[in-house]
Amino acid sequence: MNTHNWDTELYSFATTGKHINAHMDNDHIDQDYGKLVQLKDVKKGEYIRLTKPAKTTYIRGDFVRDGLNKYSVINFDDMNKERFLKGSTKVWVGFTF
Repeated sequence: MNTHNWDTELYSFATTGKHINAHMDNDHIDQDYGKLVQLKDVKKGEYIRLTKPAKTTYIRGDFVRDGLNKYSVINFDDMNKERFLKGSTKVWVGFTF
């Protein structure tokens, strides 16, 4: 059971130059790389990266139920390259592309 109390949650924001780092609920937000979230929380059609310094950008596709039960991610540069990942996979979203 989740006993998180939002009223007493403390948010700390540290500003350094052009970068703004925000820390809350173990999520990491970085202006250059975006935010680290689980794949199941990403909307269909949103751009994602699998690692922080990744060169490859993917597009989150459909959830495949036919015995696979995984999410489709399609390479932005080559739509014939498709991967299937679990919903619990951590991905980067909200980056500058």
